[in-house]
Amino acid sequence: MMKGLVLASLVCLLGACVRRRFVPDPLPLSCPLSRLAIGMSIPEVRAIMGEPTSVYTHVTGKVFVHFYFGDDAAEAVMMYKGVGRVITAGGIFWPPAVYRIECDPMENGYYRR
Repeated sequence: MMKGLVLASLVCLLGACVRRRFVPDPLPLSCPLSRLAIGMSIPEVRAIMGEPTSVYTHVTGKVFVHFYFGDDAAEAVMMYKGVGRVITAGGIFWPPAVYRIECDPMENGYYRR
């Protein structure tokens, strides 16, 4: 009985430590953003897509954690009117890179709350 409880606890604890990777759905080929890839830098995105209609930048809550050196302390959302959004993330020691691409033909190109 005790061994089963210890084993079950161990499995639960180890299961909580597994880092799940975000796997995005493939973009339709008709979307101009389908030429982009996760991990591209901002200059690469601008070379392919041109200048965005607008850009919205913000820090995440992780920037306030002492001694946090991860790669997602700040985000920038590049909005392209009629095309969609490209979201990049970077950290104190990490340059920003694309981590999410959203194809949205109804995108108006400006930040809205």
